[in-house]
Amino acid sequence: MPIKDLTGERFGRLVVIGDSDKKDKWGTRYLECQCDCGNKKIVRINHLNSGKIKSCGCLASENSKEKLKIYGHMAPSRKGNKLLVGKRFGKLTVLKDTGKRYRTKSGSANRIYLCSCDCGNVVEVQGKMLIAEKTRSCGCLFDEWLKNDFVENTKITALKMKESTLNTSGYKGVSYTKKQKKWKASITFKGIHHYLGSFSNKQDAIDARKEAEEKYFKPILDKYKKTDSAANETSQ
Repeated sequence: MPIKDLTGERFGRLVVIGDSDKKDKWGTRYLECQCDCGNKKIVRINHLNSGKIKSCGCLASENSKEKLKIYGHMAPSRKGNKLLVGKRFGKLTVLKDTGKRYRTKSGSANRIYLCSCDCGNVVEVQGKMLIAEKTRSCGCLFDEWLKNDFVENTKITALKMKESTLNTSGYKGVSYTKKQKKWKASITFKGIHHYLGSFSNKQDAIDARKEAEEKYFKPILDKYKKTDSAANETSQ
């Protein structure tokens, strides 16, 4: 079968100029290509056909620069200042790059920055944690949330906690007792356990629990509903 002449064919940013003299030990063709940026590159033909190589390398370089704009924690020095310096993340303001690096299992190195918190504390934080908004304070936001979460001898988040997957009823506070062959409903509020009764019908037990939630939980949840916004900022 005759060898197809690919001269003039375009593959991404590369245009084939012609065949090169290079071949690997299996006789695979290598083509000489002209890149849109002006550089020339000799490329293995199957890498062109598969789309694995689309430029002389300039495309990868541009993509890397674009990533640096997004992931500033990996950015190079700019006259001694890093891209995140001076930026604000939650209560944290980035002061400087500490020069320290956190090594991940994959071998990459994440920059560690010195940050000033609005509360007055200074803390070191990985750049990627700032970018991902996983760290938004020195820890004071979490302390504030804990303080606001426990009110009137009640833990607000506990009132909204979902039922464990081990519960066979599928509804919090409702369980089946094999001995009595009944559905039991109960609720705990401010440290006091309230037995709501046993029912032959599962739905009756669920209704009893819902009624108790309206009586005990709803008033305090409505009163302190602003804690929901604080809960979203529990990261350090």
